[in-house]
Amino acid sequence: MRATLSENDQTAAVSSPIRALAAHPGYGHVNGYLDEVSATPRERLASVAATASTKFRYLVEGNRLNVEELDKFRAWALTQSPERADAAMASALANLGNNGSSAGAKAYELAVHYHGETGNDQILVHFIQSPNSYGKEKMLSLAERIKDPAVRGQAIEQLRNNPFISP
Repeated sequence: MRATLSENDQTAAVSSPIRALAAHPGYGHVNGYLDEVSATPRERLASVAATASTKFRYLVEGNRLNVEELDKFRAWALTQSPERADAAMASALANLGNNGSSAGAKAYELAVHYHGETGNDQILVHFIQSPNSYGKEKMLSLAERIKDPAVRGQAIEQLRNNPFISP
């Protein structure tokens, strides 16, 4: 299959079944699949993002989105794509802001928690950059938490100049 597809199409083809596999408890089904198809690092990254999106949605629906569940996800994601695990988690959390105010509030709280735990500014950067319905003031307050002054300044400037984010 890989010989006939572009790199982007390969990644999409490999990560597509992940959404169904991520609906199962734990990460064993996803691991087995990725190993079976000998997923490349790029395919694993896309699969981590797809797993986060699906798994977090199910956790929200079951009112189980919490630090313990995200710790499990993060531990697994670090084995698959260590350099992008936090970014995938942050983007998936940010997207929960479009699933209602309680899901959005919990996602925001968890992003702040993981930034505090890891010190990884990219968690907040990816959270801020993902399309969401949190509003400009809330995103600006999040950007103020970014430790790196250059990254913080850039994030604040982008938020202030973005006409598509509601106040």
